Amino acid sequence: SREEQHALAVMVRGQRRSFPKKYIKALPVESQSLTQHLTVLLRLAMVFNRGRSVDGDTPLTLAATSKELQVTLPKGWLAEHPLTEADLLQEMRYLQDADIEMFLG
Repeated sequence: SREEQHALAVMVRGQRRSFPKKYIKALPVESQSLTQHLTVLLRLAMVFNRGRSVDGDTPLTLAATSKELQVTLPKGWLAEHPLTEADLLQEMRYLQDADIEMFLG
């Protein structure tokens, strides 16, 4: 549908850099929450896929509420992947602008 296409366009627009808060707010109310959550997941997938190595998948756990996101990685993983850590710290700042708190553990 046209509404789904618009939501998908917002997610694609928001995959990098600043969070597309104003574009999500322009969606119908019933689509806003789902689009916001899917955009956050897409952004995290981009961060973890960028640094992907031949070692395989990144072992992580996500726990979320409507305004909080906990990303848990194995002990020492971030120290071994400093570029991904820097990207995640930047992502935390972008998400704060969207009133979402992201925590790393």
